[in-house]
Parts: sequence; structure tokens; C-alpha cells
Amino acid sequence: MRQNLKISVVKDHANGGAVTYRRITVRERILRFLLGTPQKLTVIVPGDAVDEIAISEVSKGGESHAT
Repeated sequence: MRQNLKISVVKDHANGGAVTYRRITVRERILRFLLGTPQKLTVIVPGDAVDEIAISEVSKGGESHAT
């Protein structure tokens, strides 16, 4: 049986909080100095039954724009 997979993404977080924080260790600070800013990477590995993958960006209004 073949399957289709649809993934929708947004640039902003869903909750859109006004304030956030995070702790940065000395190790991370040194690695950033040596290697630059970290990059995010997402790997999608479809199964054998997946026939097509459609990835679309969701705008702030909630409508998706197929790519």
C-alpha cells in the first residue's frame, strides 16, 4: 500500500511567547567562537511505502503554500 506524507512548517513558534530564555555553557560559547553559529538540520527518511513527500510553509494566517 502506497502512502503520501505532508509536512507543514512555520518560521515562528506556535505560542509566539513574548519572552524566552536559555542558558549557554562556556563549552558552547567556545564552540561558537571556533565553529560559528550552530545550524539546525532535519533529516526526513520516508519508509518504502511512502510514494510522495510534500513540504509546505504555513503562513501566519494559517494557509499553506505548497512548494
